[in-house]
Amino acid sequence: MVRRWRRAARAITAILTDQKDRQVLGSLAEIGAYQGKTFIGMALAARPQESVLGVDIFPGSMLQDLTAQLKALLPTEEPANVRLVKTDSTKIPTLDWIRLLGAPVRFAHIDGDHTRDAVLSDMILVSSHLAEEAVVVIDDYLHDWFPDVTEGVIDGLENSKNLRPVAVIPRSGPLMKGGTKLVCATPKAWKGAGT
Repeated sequence: MVRRWRRAARAITAILTDQKDRQVLGSLAEIGAYQGKTFIGMALAARPQESVLGVDIFPGSMLQDLTAQLKALLPTEEPANVRLVKTDSTKIPTLDWIRLLGAPVRFAHIDGDHTRDAVLSDMILVSSHLAEEAVVVIDDYLHDWFPDVTEGVIDGLENSKNLRPVAVIPRSGPLMKGGTKLVCATPKAWKGAGT
């Protein structure tokens, strides 16, 4: 496994473990589930009463491939709380997003379309239904090849008054393997973490 994935996986695992230790409940969501590297970990970390939502355009057979991986890795054949939706996240109305999730989001990972407008839209969508102690991680922040992501994040933070940037997960390895992740949190999550 590439070092970048280990670092990001350790950081995300630490966030999810901290939330579990503090008994923070809510949905988990990923925009840009793609091949499922982060999504599978999120599904494995979810508690039985929590829903896990993955959204992507899923080109080719990726939806079927990820569904098969989930069936092989999760304790039940078809967990009712894990859902994959094949769509463009920018086309999801806020009320549909809330219905898809059920409970407010406690953890979200944004790694969808890398345009400024899509990142802004994804941040606004995710922040529309956040738990009080939510954490949102955004992929490819400050990536040399995707400056629109950084622009979208800055604009997204201006429009998502309930999120604050709190940390970065730095890129390691070659640039072609990905960029820095920005960790954002609601004010209550930031104050509650590590206490």
